[in-house]
Amino acid sequence: VIAEISELRVAPNGHCYMEFVEKDEAKRFVAKLRANMWASTYRNLGTWFERMAGEPLRAGMKVLANVEVQYHPIYGMSLTVRDLDPNYTVGERARQRQETIRQLVDDGVFDVNRETVIPRVPQHIAIISSSTAAGYGDFMNQLEHNTRNYRFETSLFQASMQGDAAAESIIAAMHRVYESMEDFDLLVIIRGGGAQTDLDCFDSYDLASHIAQFPLPVLTGIGHDRDETIADLVAHTSLKTPTAVAEYLIAALEGFEGELLLAMAGINQAGREKLGQASLQIARMANRLRQQYQEQLHKQENILIRMSNRLENRSLQRFREKQFQLDQLTQVLRNKVPARLRQEKEKLQLLERSLQLSDPAEVLRRGYTISYLNGEQVRPGQDFPEGATLETKGINFSITSTITASKHGKEKV
Repeated sequence: VIAEISELRVAPNGHCYMEFVEKDEAKRFVAKLRANMWASTYRNLGTWFERMAGEPLRAGMKVLANVEVQYHPIYGMSLTVRDLDPNYTVGERARQRQETIRQLVDDGVFDVNRETVIPRVPQHIAIISSSTAAGYGDFMNQLEHNTRNYRFETSLFQASMQGDAAAESIIAAMHRVYESMEDFDLLVIIRGGGAQTDLDCFDSYDLASHIAQFPLPVLTGIGHDRDETIADLVAHTSLKTPTAVAEYLIAALEGFEGELLLAMAGINQAGREKLGQASLQIARMANRLRQQYQEQLHKQENILIRMSNRLENRSLQRFREKQFQLDQLTQVLRNKVPARLRQEKEKLQLLERSLQLSDPAEVLRRGYTISYLNGEQVRPGQDFPEGATLETKGINFSITSTITASKHGKEKV
């Protein structure tokens, strides 16, 4: 029979009790029956099946079994498993895997995450892992002790990385990363190595769909060397181990640093070339300026010489003109000064004669008198108060009078 194991329980006595079910395309149950594998059979058959199929019998696995139908009056009908075909189970797992991949392709999300862009310098890393996982410790040790001393800022989002609840736990952690997505450059999903069955959660359609559509680039380091999980296929970049993921991030910074060094070397070389070209240009310009300076200096010297000659000629001409004028003035002075002196001498003589005639002694000699009122010479129009003393002097006499009355005519006396 072909059936899916919906339940599986191993009793303390070694018997394995299962429930076989059949589902339709809508995943609805159409048949269900109890199945048993007695301890003597389970010890050998279970170990052999795990070695051949790469995983132990478990709930959710589809198997091809050789069974014997049993009927009990109380417990009803059941199946006793005599043998299992691991090749069918392996092929069924591969078929389910291909169906999941085809569904992701049909949904148009299989390549979406690979279209995101990893920053040139990815240093802000969101990590989904278990804090106790050896793979997480290897990853952090590789990042923190890299030989180039690059610094990374990491944030761990805890999740269960194996078991039936692993897919849901990882998806929940991705939702928490999404809430602070602007703080990160990319998302890393890592776990250490383990059994093949521990990786079944990474073939989950729901987990693969979330990884494929996550807005940040997703890097996986799930720690297996043989096969790629579907999570690896839809992630932006898949690496074998957590340590390989750390080395990938370090290599990204090394590549960027190398590009910077090359760019700096190019800038340095270009700067030297530009400096050399500029030095040559400056030297040529200095030579031209020196030549132009010499030419201009010679030109200005010629101009100054011509101006000096013109100034000298004009100065001599001006000097001769002024010398001629001075000679003329000298001649004029020589001619006019004696006549002018004679004229002035005659004027002085006239003034001297006039002064002599105005001398009081001369006036008195001509018969005139001079009157003094209270010791001061009488002025024309002066008032004569009664009782004042009037002294009148002549050439050889002096008369003293007392004014008893005074009279003024039209002309004041």
